Amino acid sequence: MEVSMQNAFEIKGIRIGDGKPVICVPVVALKKEEVITIIETIKSLTEQKVQMIEWRVDCFREADDVAAVRAVLDTVKPFLTETIFLFTFRTKQQGGSRRMEEWKILKLNETAAKSGCADMIDLEFFE
Repeated sequence: MEVSMQNAFEIKGIRIGDGKPVICVPVVALKKEEVITIIETIKSLTEQKVQMIEWRVDCFREADDVAAVRAVLDTVKPFLTETIFLFTFRTKQQGGSRRMEEWKILKLNETAAKSGCADMIDLEFFE
């Protein structure tokens, strides 16, 4: 019996939704300098063929600064050619670490989308 997964899709050669779990490693850092320090960890994870890395931007102390967020995205992008990169911002109400106005969150998500770094953006529609 062959089972067809109609909702399965592929990103960077990694199949999502066909029954086999994809492992996602979260990256959480408060300061830009800590994220830059973690770049070596991200590089190491990609060299170890980690399937997916999630950046929890809500934990980033400089998340209000779109330029700082963009700088981090630009810095990690070269390492992510074979690794899926998930960009996530969670408000306090969503279980995240900070409060932020909706328009600012939208701006962050637009920045991630336009950066060419994020393969997926995790959005929470209901709080």
